[in-house]
Parts: sequence; structure tokens; C-alpha cells
Amino acid sequence: MIRILAYRGVSTIASIFLIVLLIAIGTVGLMVYGISREAPSSTTVIECCTMQISTQNTNFTWSYNFPIVLSYDGSWNLVYQGYNGTTPNNIMGNQSGVGNYSLRVTLYGRGYVQRTLCANATKLDPQNSNLTLKVDYRSNSTSLPYGKAIVCETVAP
Repeated sequence: MIRILAYRGVSTIASIFLIVLLIAIGTVGLMVYGISREAPSSTTVIECCTMQISTQNTNFTWSYNFPIVLSYDGSWNLVYQGYNGTTPNNIMGNQSGVGNYSLRVTLYGRGYVQRTLCANATKLDPQNSNLTLKVDYRSNSTSLPYGKAIVCETVAP
């Protein structure tokens, strides 16, 4: 292309300048086209941001209410234990009953430490019916005679 332009009486430097100018104009045109296009209506634009947590105040207290729901027609035993981080705390229970049962267990603590509640439900009879144990949004079940269902749920501030 440079030879063609030089052949018609245009100098080589001017030819190179013209080629660079055409490439630059084309690049800017593509960039403007890409920026000005609207996204299709089926596209969802999600904006994200970063969150910085101040570690200056780690002495705050917070709590969480864990609902426990046991669904079973027969007799059962329920044992539960709370944890602050990996350390067991003084929130625990052990009780037996017959039929469906529910309770709410509240764990308290300080700072940026997660709270965990683990529960273990055991069937006390040889029935093949289903026992379901639910802690917050997690669940487990068993239909085995004298079977066990174990669930642990963890939350963080």
C-alpha cells in the first residue's frame, strides 16, 4: 500500500502517517461503538462493591436464634450443644419426648466469632417411619429403626 501511495506522488512518510491515522480513527470508532451500545434487555447488570469491616471494635455482642424442629410420630431423644467458634459454650440440652417438637435456642457471644448449634435426634423405637431434624435451614432425616439424625448450623456476624 505504501508503494501505491508513493507511486501516485505521495511521500513515504506521509503514507505511513496516513495509515497510522486511519488505524487510530478505526480503533477510536470501535471503542466509542462498544461504549455507546446498550445492553440487551435480558442482560442483568450487577454492581459490586467491597465492604471493609473495622477491626477496631471487636468487643461488640451479638446473638442468633436457632430454631430446632423435630418431626416424628414416635418416641425420640434430642441432644444439642452450642459453640462460639470451635469452643463449646454453656448452651446445651438433652430431652426426650413423643411426637413433633420444636424449640428456639439463642446463642450469645462477643466479636467476629461464628456461632454454631449442633443437634442429634435419636429414634427410641423400632418404627420404620421418618424422623426429620431441622436446625435453622439445614435438615437431616432417618427412617431406620433406632436411627439418628445429626445437624449442625453455623452463622457469622
